[in-house]
Amino acid sequence: MMLGVGVIIWCWWITMVSLDVDLRRGYFPACADSVAIPMFELTVLTIVIAPLLIGSGFLLMRFFGSLPANLATWDRTRRVKSWIVSIVAVALMLVVGGALTVTIPTSSASAAPALVVALYLLAATRAALVSSGA
Repeated sequence: MMLGVGVIIWCWWITMVSLDVDLRRGYFPACADSVAIPMFELTVLTIVIAPLLIGSGFLLMRFFGSLPANLATWDRTRRVKSWIVSIVAVALMLVVGGALTVTIPTSSASAAPALVVALYLLAATRAALVSSGA
């Protein structure tokens, strides 16, 4: 859970730094409002979403199987569960991977390590949910 909270905080911080860097580079149009507006809105969004993500993490932990679990684990006795959990995890990993790909060539590139950790957390969560004993 602490890694997940770290990912949230790191991504928020890097976004704030990125907006400041882009402002200093003159990437925003002169007629635009203050950069404080997106900073404020992204902070509010983070404050709203973070408890939902943390709560989801605690809820999912209740359904973990035997730990530690190999990242490639598969429960042959519950194939439907394994497929559903894997499909959801891969879909979320594609979203995070897309964000990582889009982020790398921008001033937000420093968020890449946090996004890689997020990919690992998704893979580990999938493995823990699929492992036998849940």
